[in-house]
Amino acid sequence: MAKKLLTQTLRANMLVSALILIVSIPLFFRITEGLAVEDSDEALQLRKKEFLHYTLPTLQLDEIAFWNKVNRDVTILPEDQNLKRDSVFGQFFYDTLDAENEPYRVLLTPVTIEGRPFTFMARMNQIESEDFLNSITQLFVAVILMSLLGMYLITRWQSKRLWRPFYDTLTVMENFEIEKSQFIELGGSKTLEFERLNLVLRKLMEKNRRAFALQREFVDSAAHELQTPLAIMQTQIDMMMQRQDLNEAQGEMLENLESSISRLQRLNKNLLLLSKMESQVYAANEDISVTAILKSLLPFFQEQAIAQQIAFKTTVSEDLRLMANPALLEIAVSNLLLNAIRHNVFQGTVEIQLVKGKLRVTNTGIGEALPQEEVFQRFSKISSKSKGNGLGLSVVKKIADLNHWQLSYCFEDQKHVFSLDFNKA
Repeated sequence: MAKKLLTQTLRANMLVSALILIVSIPLFFRITEGLAVEDSDEALQLRKKEFLHYTLPTLQLDEIAFWNKVNRDVTILPEDQNLKRDSVFGQFFYDTLDAENEPYRVLLTPVTIEGRPFTFMARMNQIESEDFLNSITQLFVAVILMSLLGMYLITRWQSKRLWRPFYDTLTVMENFEIEKSQFIELGGSKTLEFERLNLVLRKLMEKNRRAFALQREFVDSAAHELQTPLAIMQTQIDMMMQRQDLNEAQGEMLENLESSISRLQRLNKNLLLLSKMESQVYAANEDISVTAILKSLLPFFQEQAIAQQIAFKTTVSEDLRLMANPALLEIAVSNLLLNAIRHNVFQGTVEIQLVKGKLRVTNTGIGEALPQEEVFQRFSKISSKSKGNGLGLSVVKKIADLNHWQLSYCFEDQKHVFSLDFNKA
């Protein structure tokens, strides 16, 4: 599923920030812990130097017990024969006051008192260092989290501000309809890239608008110019078909010509209709009954269906009224019904429902779904064998768009379903 540009940018920033946070917290803890241990070791070395310089020269053997009694963390121990030089390490000692084992840094060094070897031990409690370390770490985490939150809010605010011209342009382009002649205004931007984008889009829209106007003018002119020749050809073919001296081959040729002329006339009629709708000729609406129009059309199409052995079923459960142009509504409904019969199969079915403000036309046909992106496009043929001109459904779509109805297509239970929802108006 596609995600918004802003969301993706923020997500990438937050993922990188979270990764940095995860790596930096244990790293910060270890470095700070190492600094605390180093500081404790230096303090122990200082105690040793003070002992050697101020106490050891005058200390006597019979004073060792008293010395150990009055000094809790500096003690004279019996000789450790394995100890040849200073040794510093961590060790837990039981604290009788707190009734628990507490961590200490311990320094052992060999000394000589009145010619006899002993071991000097100095120790330093690490509880305070650990508490300080934990406090520093918690403070560090809090600062980092607040920084991340601030960065997220600032990045989100700044990204929204920077990308606003792009989203404004996107909204304008989504609402752009080439057949409408109103001028589209794209907002300005202080960002060079967005200003270039708007400039390119303005040129592109203007080119497309001019090309569409020329195309519409050509189609309109050609359709008008074709009306008279087609009418003359139709009249002459009708006159020739009434002659008594026609043989069978000539009659068959005239029928083919008459069929082709009829298709050209329908095509011409639809092109004129589309041109008129784009020119707002059918802008006048009135209060009409969809149900009445549908019922007036059903007998004709039912006969067409029966002639092709197609089962025809209708369900009309309401009297639906709305504001619309009656001619356009009749054309839309006729095209849907004609499409359902024309693109059906032998002994197929057509089901028409007008329920809850929605006209639903279901028919059998080719056993696969039609491409959604092409089904309502002009000159889009549902089947290569179709005799239609590919404009019927595009005319319905145009009428639906003009009235803000929703025209949709789906393929359900091996049937094609076209729905015209009048509730969307």
